[in-house]
Amino acid sequence: MSAQSNIHKRPNRRTLRSRVRRTIYLTSFINILLFTVLILGALSFSLKPVSGFASSLISRTIADELNSSMFLAQHGIADLRQFDPQGEKGTEWVNKLDHMAKLETYLPKNVQAKTAEAFVEAQDAAATFSFNPGFEFVSIHVEAGGKLLYSNVMRQMKIEEMGPLHAITRYFIVRTKSDLTDASGTVIGEVEAFITPEIVLAMYLSIAFMLLILVLVALTMTKFISMLISRPVLQPLDQAIARMNELSQESAAWDKPLTIPKAVREIEQLADATNLIMSKMQLYSNQLQQQKAALEEQKQVLEEQNEELEAQNEELTLSKSRLQEAQDKLLRSDRSIRSLLDNAGQGFLTFGPELRIGEEYSRECRVLFGRDIAGVPFPALLALGDDEQRKFLDSLLQKLFQERDAGRRAMYLPLLVDELQVNGLTIKLDYKFIETAPGAEAIMVILTDITEKRELESQVEIERNILKMVVKVIVGYGDFTECVRDFKLFAESELPETLLSEQSVKSKLLSVYRDIHTYKGNFSQFGLPHITRKLHEAETQLSAWLKQADELSADELLARVGGLHIETWLNDDLAVLQSVIGDTFFNQDDLLMIDKMRIIEIEKKMLALLSPNECKLLLPELRKLRYKPFKELLKGYPDYVAGLAERMEKLVLPIAVEGEEFAADTEKYYDFSRSLVNVFRNILDHAVEPPEERTALGKEEMASIACRVQLEQRHIVVEISDDGRGIDPEAVRAKAVQRGLLTAGEAASLRDEDAVGLIFRDEFSTKDEVSDISGRGIGLASVKAEAEKLGGTVDVITAPGRGTTFRFTLPYEELDAAPQVEYPDLLLPSIGTVQHYFARFMGVSLTADETFLPHPGDKLALRKVTAFITLKGAVEGMFIMSVDETLSRAIVRGTVLDPISEQELGELLEDSLAETANTVLGNSFSMFQQYADFILMEPPITMQTEGASIKYADADIWTCAFHSEHGAMQISFALTKRG
Repeated sequence: MSAQSNIHKRPNRRTLRSRVRRTIYLTSFINILLFTVLILGALSFSLKPVSGFASSLISRTIADELNSSMFLAQHGIADLRQFDPQGEKGTEWVNKLDHMAKLETYLPKNVQAKTAEAFVEAQDAAATFSFNPGFEFVSIHVEAGGKLLYSNVMRQMKIEEMGPLHAITRYFIVRTKSDLTDASGTVIGEVEAFITPEIVLAMYLSIAFMLLILVLVALTMTKFISMLISRPVLQPLDQAIARMNELSQESAAWDKPLTIPKAVREIEQLADATNLIMSKMQLYSNQLQQQKAALEEQKQVLEEQNEELEAQNEELTLSKSRLQEAQDKLLRSDRSIRSLLDNAGQGFLTFGPELRIGEEYSRECRVLFGRDIAGVPFPALLALGDDEQRKFLDSLLQKLFQERDAGRRAMYLPLLVDELQVNGLTIKLDYKFIETAPGAEAIMVILTDITEKRELESQVEIERNILKMVVKVIVGYGDFTECVRDFKLFAESELPETLLSEQSVKSKLLSVYRDIHTYKGNFSQFGLPHITRKLHEAETQLSAWLKQADELSADELLARVGGLHIETWLNDDLAVLQSVIGDTFFNQDDLLMIDKMRIIEIEKKMLALLSPNECKLLLPELRKLRYKPFKELLKGYPDYVAGLAERMEKLVLPIAVEGEEFAADTEKYYDFSRSLVNVFRNILDHAVEPPEERTALGKEEMASIACRVQLEQRHIVVEISDDGRGIDPEAVRAKAVQRGLLTAGEAASLRDEDAVGLIFRDEFSTKDEVSDISGRGIGLASVKAEAEKLGGTVDVITAPGRGTTFRFTLPYEELDAAPQVEYPDLLLPSIGTVQHYFARFMGVSLTADETFLPHPGDKLALRKVTAFITLKGAVEGMFIMSVDETLSRAIVRGTVLDPISEQELGELLEDSLAETANTVLGNSFSMFQQYADFILMEPPITMQTEGASIKYADADIWTCAFHSEHGAMQISFALTKRG
């Protein structure tokens, strides 16, 4: 109420009515003012040219009259300089000019009286100047021969006498002059005329006065109009205010809606919003009444619940005895859990912030440490007598217990000992914080005996090192054999000679020390473990002997060195090499003798044991041993071409395979190289002309055939060219139409290069007769097929009458390193392979995702049956094919041709899926030969996995889903992240 009374005491004087009217009035005033200024401006610009025009017209009229011969004859003079304005006729002329200068001369007679009265009123209104009684309109000044003939200027008001208006009057005065001439045309005077200042000023002030009257009238009308315009807006608003005042004072008015007649849309919207608020407030009031009633009901319910709680209190007494029984049961469960932990094969212990091991720990802990560890400080248990290590662990563990942030704790935990050697055992330690009581924490340590695992890993590491040693020895065979020869010469000859020389004992030791150190470095480059270790031990021994050099005699040194048996140190490593590579490996010192199949076996072992990065580094070097110069594939063609040319009685220059020397997998390109025989046969049969024809054409009698091989941007380019007839596109078109391969219209629309490409069509030949050399249309088609099988292309460059060049471009693998594996590009071929395989053998049409998608998380859900294939080598991980039950049955029916029963179908599910997964994956990798050579697939494993999932903690999982009317499936690749 106080707020309302304050509002009534201090009303806001700024009302909407005054604002609206003032705004309309001010807007109109500004518009009128701007319009008046514009009119005055326009008048100012227009009066001046009008004044100039009038004065120019008058001066010209007077000058024309005076210059006329009639005027001279009338006044009886020969020259205007003889004219006397005081004479009888001169006085008439002067009176005439006086009349011409008056305003009434230019007005109608009935207006002259009114005009005179208007000038008088203007004279009374403007006190700053007075009018000449003659009302002279124009000021005229005539002068000839230096003599004044006429002038009324002195009779008029001067501009300076007009006071503050002289600046305006000066602006509108325009003086015009017209020349007076004699009979010869010489200027002897002038006539000057201008409108008199009084007239100009009177006209300007009259117009300004009329505009002022118009402005006052317009402002008066604007005020009246603003009142009319604002009334339709303000009247409904006044009604709304009055209605709102009613609502604020009458509680019964909530049920009565606010209505305003003849209101504008905005006022209606305001009224509607007010009505909505009133209805909601009425609703809230009703809800408050209902809540009040509900609270009364809840109060009654609480009273009833209180009675129930009293009854429950009696039941608690009974529950206490039951709780004791449960506690006894818990003790029994604790003993069961302890028994389980004692027999779990792992050790479990805990310690708190005081870092002492608790009384409760598993039996395995006593087995691992061989003693009772209860109460032993945990840092001392791990330090094994190392005081510095104990202090570090003590400080680290205290820090862990003080730190409450889980993220920072995760940073400290890796600093703890995670592997320990105790009593000849290798123990793995895992740490976990546990809550022992509210607000109290302890660390639980899980100890696992991994001795056998480490021994197995050590054995695998030995196998890996042997493989690396074998590859290094094979690749650097020449350096290795030289190093072996040098060492044997040193052990059998140079070492005894040094020891029996006349040098001092210290000099002998230093010489032997240097040689031993050099050989250690040389053999370590090849990864020979036994001799490298022996040489290192010998360095240690020689270093100790050097300290005793002054006390040793030559005989003692000879005996000590002889007791080392250095000549036998290579035997162990050479035996390992012979067991892997073969007994013939060392048959010839400068020639590597190794069976090709043995190299392939080594490659497979490398793929199985070495990491992907090691495979990428070493496999290319090893495979270089199986590669041969590419030119060897073509070395038989020169003799073949010479023999075939002689048989066909054609003269051909000897050919040679020219170009770069580079190694390649000759087995891979063998079929293509054999197919090139068709190119040479076609050149001799079709292209090379007989000697007499070549001579007639102006060519050399002996034809030229060239074969060139080169590398261009990771591709092998083979070019076979001749200088024979060339290929006529028109002849090829005609033959294609003749054989029914094309219509005449299709042939005519072919470009020349497309027409030439028809020679690679099956069963197409330009010869009409079939011979034992050509004519069947098969040869060139087979060459193109072999090139495309390798992923290559064929181009033909021909010029009729000058020759043809066949250019074959084939992919080439460089052996500097294994290809970089890109995901998911490597995996994409498997999508098409799966769809093709299922459509062809199972009759199932599969719809697949566009690509492999990264699987979120590290857990992969599986379907009814799943096949797993382990991948090793450049790609390390797992291939997973998982299918649902209906699709797995379709797979069995597609792989087993004979009718089978329902029981047999269930038994064959796993075997059929294994065969399908193995085929699909193998066919997929075969599409990328550069990858397939560096990947090893292990045999598939299948199992029933309905409702199961598999977890890969350290792997990237890529998945593609397939759907069909026969069911769904998915293929996934879980690829390990380590190199």
